[in-house]
Amino acid sequence: VEQSLSLRFIPDPEAIRAELFVNGEVASRTVTESGPVAFHSRGAATFTVRKPLVVSAAGIDIGAALGTASNRTQLATIQTSFDSVPIMGSLVRTIARNQHDENRQAASREVNERIILRACREVDRQAEPQFAAAAERMRQRVWEPLVQLGLEPTPVVLATSSGVATARLRLAGRDQLAAHTPRPKPPGDALL
Repeated sequence: VEQSLSLRFIPDPEAIRAELFVNGEVASRTVTESGPVAFHSRGAATFTVRKPLVVSAAGIDIGAALGTASNRTQLATIQTSFDSVPIMGSLVRTIARNQHDENRQAASREVNERIILRACREVDRQAEPQFAAAAERMRQRVWEPLVQLGLEPTPVVLATSSGVATARLRLAGRDQLAAHTPRPKPPGDALL
């Protein structure tokens, strides 16, 4: 199994919205036994898992992972317990190959479902604790110190474009006067 991770921003004028993308490839060699017949196959599958993350005025929402998969298999060989019997071995292999071809699409769907289920479960298992830990670090290192200073951090703008996440907070106490000057502009190469 090989996989790669990426984070993509999703345009939203009201929230910071992103998706964690996991793209993967699975190469396999399998042996499936059914009665006196053993099928030896090679397979290749690809999958994509998306895990949504939304930061809004209401808080952080981490969605469930959603996935897609596709696979292709190639039957390499068929072995039977009748291979040593001259006519019988050939007949059993032919019947087995026909049944294999009839069930190929159903088997492919089942493999796709298993890949999606396992990949989504694994992304959820690994990503959710990481997101929760990052949110807790942000709360402890940024939010709580501002509150302890008597400031009331209030989200004014949360927005996402295809390449930039923007969070503007008002940092002021209840009785603090504010200036009517324009806010500083972010550097052009900033992601956040």
